[in-house]
Amino acid sequence: MKGRGTVGIFFALIGILLLCAHAWLDNFDLMRCAVTGQILLHLIRDIGIGFVVLGIFNFILSRADWQEYFEDRLQKIVVEQGYLSRLGRPELKRLMHAAIKAQAPEMVVDRQGGFLQYFEDYLHGFIFVPYREKATAEIYYADDPGDDALFTVEENFNYFTQSVGGERQKTAGVELQPGESVDGGSIDIALRRLASGSEIQTLLENVALEKTPRGSYRASVNIPPECIEDGLEVMVKARYKIRKDRIQTWWMLNPTRDLTVILIYPPRYKLEVKEFVQASELASRSSRPGYVMFRYPSWILPGNGIAWGFFEINMSAAPVITNTGAHGAAQN
Repeated sequence: MKGRGTVGIFFALIGILLLCAHAWLDNFDLMRCAVTGQILLHLIRDIGIGFVVLGIFNFILSRADWQEYFEDRLQKIVVEQGYLSRLGRPELKRLMHAAIKAQAPEMVVDRQGGFLQYFEDYLHGFIFVPYREKATAEIYYADDPGDDALFTVEENFNYFTQSVGGERQKTAGVELQPGESVDGGSIDIALRRLASGSEIQTLLENVALEKTPRGSYRASVNIPPECIEDGLEVMVKARYKIRKDRIQTWWMLNPTRDLTVILIYPPRYKLEVKEFVQASELASRSSRPGYVMFRYPSWILPGNGIAWGFFEINMSAAPVITNTGAHGAAQN
């Protein structure tokens, strides 16, 4: 910079003047012979040399090419994460706090019990969890031939797995929450790898869901190690029976990007649908008698999803869906 170059020249001139003063004083015998004079001469000479070196160094650093060099080095060290990769978790946490506080200098964003602490305790970890994308569920409802109070359900759920930092999804399955299914039902699970094209590998076929101690029905299987890869398509098909008067939910156990749920049911019923997502304005839905499609193109965090309830068209009121009144299926 221009100001820094001027300072460098100023320091160099002071150094030169001090060296000239040293040369002039060195001509006097008194200065050369007295101990005090010798000390003063050496001090003037050393200070002069120091100012000259400082001026030259300051002038060099003020040149544009040197500035570009240091800016490039800082960019590679900090911006391109060469520096960050050498920091431990405590240092990275302090750096993240400092960056957030710099965006809102008038606010105390890191107070005890604040949202930043909640984010770190309950949300931050999802960044490092393997996720799903392009998840599609098609759920077919039919009147049960043996009981008018029940639906027979066939559920097809397909999604693609993606790893994060080398961590990959190693299991696939389904869980029906307590009170949802009256019989447990059965499940099929199959895989399709990108490398194999259209070839499908079946892992489970018509396997009964097992009842857990807390009353849910669950079945899962380990994905073979040779099949664990990004872009692996997992295909889950479940069959079970549910009561028509129960509110159902579809909620996720893994972070999921881009979810589509299609509900097909007898047209004499209507659906009351409610989404539980972070940005509901991004959700879209389309419907016609006996058909509803819900799509959410963004991220759905574990524990979020949608809920719905059936009611016959001639009923006076639809079921009320709340956060606490739903039972549903959780996808592994």
